[in-house]
Amino acid sequence: MNKTIIMLKVSIRLIAAVLAIGAGSPAYCTSGDDAKGLTWIVMNEKFGFINVLGKMVIPPKYEAFRDGGFAQNGLALVYENKKWVYINTMGKTVISPKFEDVYSFSSNGLARIRENGKYGYINAKGETVIPPRFEYAEDFATNGLAQIKENEKWGYININGETVISPKFEAVGDFASNGLAQIKENRKWGYININGETVIPPKFEYAGDFASNGLAQIKENKKWGYINTIGETVIPPIFDEAGDFADNGLASVQKKEKFGYINVKGKMVIPARFELADSFTVNDIAQIIEKGKIGYINAKGKIVIPPRFDVADKFSVNGLARIVENGKVGYINAKGKIVIPPKFESFREGGDFATNGLALVNNNGKWGYINAKGQTVVYQEKICGFDVLKNAHGKIIWPQKTPDQICNRNSSQENPTEEAAE
Repeated sequence: MNKTIIMLKVSIRLIAAVLAIGAGSPAYCTSGDDAKGLTWIVMNEKFGFINVLGKMVIPPKYEAFRDGGFAQNGLALVYENKKWVYINTMGKTVISPKFEDVYSFSSNGLARIRENGKYGYINAKGETVIPPRFEYAEDFATNGLAQIKENEKWGYININGETVISPKFEAVGDFASNGLAQIKENRKWGYININGETVIPPKFEYAGDFASNGLAQIKENKKWGYINTIGETVIPPIFDEAGDFADNGLASVQKKEKFGYINVKGKMVIPARFELADSFTVNDIAQIIEKGKIGYINAKGKIVIPPRFDVADKFSVNGLARIVENGKVGYINAKGKIVIPPKFESFREGGDFATNGLALVNNNGKWGYINAKGQTVVYQEKICGFDVLKNAHGKIIWPQKTPDQICNRNSSQENPTEEAAE
């Protein structure tokens, strides 16, 4: 994807990251895709899993993890004893691969591996189903094709490892829902279909993904516009920046150093008056920046939440968004009402509410998870130099030991919290 467009989409989040990430905070990751709603937690420099109730399901014993957690097939990639292994939701190692590098599973049940500098794929049993022969390979997309690189050129294979589109391109993109993918030839971008046939000849300085409305951004003479699926220019390239069209039919564009929104006919329906304007989300609200502050507008351009936040995020699946006021983190709803007062000290990327209903916060120096009502589910505290997990009532729920047992640990036991979860 166009780096400029990526910057347009994530600039507000970057501001949040620069201003709000707290030093010395533990590494967490929440993911709505984690199997059974499991959430990563790190204690005593080891990673484990808790469930939505805060119960330790898989004790912290891993040195690292990849890609946010569990894939759709219920397997997660973790680093233990100087090697990457796959575990199931009970913490049992089910695949112990012996490759140079391994990756998480795609939705089709295959995972990339690297051996002797070449890429291939394994299945959920750890069996090599596509031998490592590619210079590089990407994960399989939902249409069953994966990008591969051979002899410095890019093409596509199917799940059987058969080359379905010969590697002859300088670069390629993912296939959109309309069956078209970007390709680059002779430093120009165009589009092919799933048969590898050129549908729109390479003639653009850059070409973006097709949105659900059938329009894609293209760049010509350093300006951005939009084309349809047969390559016709439907919105002339007159913009300095251009984002994807949202489901409401509006796209964020930049003109004369200001951002506004156009409709599918290219008409500026929300005047370019913002310092930055992000895409509209499912609740038809978009983030904007005015005078260095973040606020929100609706699809008519009306400010529904005035720009007053130093840091603010998009709305999560539960309808709440993180905000920062006076250096403290809280949460608002789509009407701008503060539903969880700004009282938390800082957050990391895990601080969004995930589909499991938990968000990571730092309350008085103690990291933990809250629910959508702002109630503490679990939090961490140190006892005799070791991290323990406590519930909202202050009771130690992991490890299942008393403070005396933790402090008076056997000197031969490096970590008194190493135990199996019940």
